[in-house]
Order: sequence, then C-alpha cells, then structure tokens
Amino acid sequence: MKAVKRFFADVAKKAPLPVLIYNFPGVTNGVDIDSEIVTQIVRESAAASATGVSNIVGVKLTCGSVGKITRLAATFAPSEFAIFGGQSDFLVAGLTVGSAGCIYAFANVFPKTTSKIYELFMAGRLAEAMDLQRSSALAESPCKSGIASTKYAVALFSAPAAGVENALEKLRTRTPYEEAGDAVRKSVRDLMGAMASVENAL
Repeated sequence: MKAVKRFFADVAKKAPLPVLIYNFPGVTNGVDIDSEIVTQIVRESAAASATGVSNIVGVKLTCGSVGKITRLAATFAPSEFAIFGGQSDFLVAGLTVGSAGCIYAFANVFPKTTSKIYELFMAGRLAEAMDLQRSSALAESPCKSGIASTKYAVALFSAPAAGVENALEKLRTRTPYEEAGDAVRKSVRDLMGAMASVENAL
C-alpha cells in the first residue's frame, strides 16, 4: 500500500480542489484500500499541510464494506471527513453506522427512489426506508454486471422521464465496452419494471 499512500499524498499536495479517495477493487485489479490505510493517508496529508488540515475530505467505498464505514465514522468527525457508500444496496446500513450518503450509478436509473430512501432514513422512518431499500437492492442487481446494463436501464427509465429523446441510441455503450446482451436486457426490464412504477409514483 506504500504506492497508494504515496499517490494520494502527491495528489493532495498538488490538487487545487479537495480530494475524494475512491476505493473500487473491481476496477483496480483487486487493490482494496482498508480503513486503516485511508486514516493514515488523511492523517499524513494533514501533517504535511501548512494549515494542518488535509485536502483529502472524504472517501467513496464501492467495495461494499459497511465495516470500513463504521471504523472511519468512529475515527473522523463528519465535518472533517465524509464517507460515502458506492452502491445503493447498502445505503441504509451505511447511514446507520455513520456514512454521509451514497454515490452510485443506480441513482441515475431511479433518482427519486434513491432520494426517498435517504429522506425516510433521515426522518427516522427506518422501517419504510428499509422496505424501499430492499426493493431497490433487488432492482439494482442487473446493474452489477457493468456499465452497459446501467446505461441500458437509464435509456429505458430515467432518460425518457427527463425528456431525452432517442435515449437507446444516445446512451449506447461505447468501445471498448460491449453492448448489454439479450439476457441482461431482459433482466433489466424484468427486475426494474416494478421499481419503475414506484419511481413514477414519487
């Protein structure tokens, strides 16, 4: 992890904007930054800063680890460091242990549903948030196969609702990615159809 720590130290020193660490082992050849390493990166960045404050202000965890969220929330004050989940299927779990929210692709498919889960949780309506979270998690499952399925889902559901014409053509997957196959498209239509009704009712 020395190379990872050195990379973020260099970025934090030179970046004119605040830095958000992105931990996504699925696209980094399995490199998974643990909470202890994140803490070290932030603390060392603060120590190296002239102001004593780190330019690294948060982390997005697409690794799916609620444990990391818990440990980081126990280490940093929310005003010091923001912790975000990277997938919607653990939004409520993450919020429960101290995350600031979620940054994830599925919100592009059903943005109102995503916002509603957050609003319900923040209003203390945990049972309702969990019910909607469970439905959302099942609907999100086709998006786990990659960007092609997510773009196809957006083209079917949220793009037309936003007034985007010819969405299937405009949102086609570009090289080097392949288009979503027939089985994936069917899965998107079948599993997300019910959630589309929920989204449209919000």
